Amino acid sequence: MSRRPNSSEEDARSVAETIRSRVEAAALANPSSRVAPCVTISVGVAAGTVDREAISPDQLQRRADASLYDAKTNGRNQVAVCKDYG
Repeated sequence: MSRRPNSSEEDARSVAETIRSRVEAAALANPSSRVAPCVTISVGVAAGTVDREAISPDQLQRRADASLYDAKTNGRNQVAVCKDYG
C-alpha cells in the first residue's frame, strides 16, 4: 500500500501505471507461473480525502483492495481505479 497525501486520483493512477510498466519491462523470469512467463503486477487505486467528513483510512484501503481485485479479474498486469464502492 502506498499513501500519497495531496495527490489526485489521476496522480495516483499515473504513479501506479509507472510502477506496473517498469516491473513488466524488467522481464523478470517467473518459470513456475502458470499465468505468465515473466513477473507482472496488478494495482488497485483509490483516492479520497481522509478526514471526519469524507472517507476513513479503512474505507480507502477497502476501496483500493476492491480495485486490485478488479484488476486481477479483468486480466491482470493492469491498474484499476476505484469505482464508487461506498
